[in-house]
Amino acid sequence: AEPNRSPLSAPAMKVSVNTMSGEVVAVLDADAHCSRQELMAKLCHLNSPLDSRMQLLHGTTVISAGVSLADVGVEDGSQLTLVRMPAPKLLTTSSDATARLWNISSTLHTHTLEGHGSGITFGVFAPGGEVVLTVSSGDGDSAVKIWDVSSGICLQTLETEGDPVGFAAFSRDGEIVVTGHESGSARLISVVGFTMVIGVI
Repeated sequence: AEPNRSPLSAPAMKVSVNTMSGEVVAVLDADAHCSRQELMAKLCHLNSPLDSRMQLLHGTTVISAGVSLADVGVEDGSQLTLVRMPAPKLLTTSSDATARLWNISSTLHTHTLEGHGSGITFGVFAPGGEVVLTVSSGDGDSAVKIWDVSSGICLQTLETEGDPVGFAAFSRDGEIVVTGHESGSARLISVVGFTMVIGVI
């Protein structure tokens, strides 16, 4: 039986799929009615790392779900661009003194962040998403830690000087961390050298 696409069959065509650097990774048989889902199924042999997702573009137009090749002007001989983008991530914190990083696209748990001495009460990504900050506050432990998102390794533990931390955040450029303490004070700390830049305010 013929595919139930439309009363008139769309002519067959070949489209090439290139990386951002221009390398041809596939030449596909398709037609104008072909959808993004069908294209991605044809590219299933291109294994995408767990921490990335694949997107297809025609020129500068993203081929999104529910859109056909005809909708974005793809013709016989057209070139599509395959872009691998970092998958969106989620951070969860727990009273068991761990935090976990998750890949939202795959729903897979990627790293467990261990090293706090009490329950983690707060966590936040830095602008750009390359590092994450966690805060623990409990009996005998109050700590702020900065972690590498790709490896799950703790990059630095910031000194709290025994003053429990209730809140922490990155500056817009990701170079400064501000910590808010239960005493009512705040500290500004350079992420680059992990040094106090304005002391206690």
